[in-house]
Amino acid sequence: MRAAVPLDAARHLARLRRCTHLPIVAGFGITNGAQARDGACHADGIVVGSALVEAARLGRLPSLVRTLRRALD
Repeated sequence: MRAAVPLDAARHLARLRRCTHLPIVAGFGITNGAQARDGACHADGIVVGSALVEAARLGRLPSLVRTLRRALD
């Protein structure tokens, strides 16, 4: 899992946005609220995958989901 959203993610998403009018949903290895908020600034939605699986494995799923939700509200 990444510590931060890749610096070039915004550039890649902007390039993609010029190619389509469809909603863009992106996943960058988002593991916390700050990364979720940053990703959501550049896309119409975000994908959180392995961080949710790992949180569930550790019994921390509700906490992570609350953290992500607060960051996106």
